[in-house]
Amino acid sequence: MSATMFLRHCAVLDGVLKRAATGLSCRRGYASSNGPLNKTCLYDLHISNGGKMVDFTGYSTPVQYEGEGITDSHKHVRYVRKYVRI
Repeated sequence: MSATMFLRHCAVLDGVLKRAATGLSCRRGYASSNGPLNKTCLYDLHISNGGKMVDFTGYSTPVQYEGEGITDSHKHVRYVRKYVRI
């Protein structure tokens, strides 16, 4: 598994853990918040690997990594969720 694919898996898992920790697993949150952004336990890993962080439900979440387009990242996440069932 390449480093990029590993980071994508981490981003998906990071979202799952965040929803479980905040009780959002059964409901959807808002796309943005007004307060300071929370950081997940994988924040430093995403930053050190060139992750572009954005606000999502009050958390700083990676949307893309250096050298990759948003479409490539989106397709990978959809593939992981469909076939790996995370």
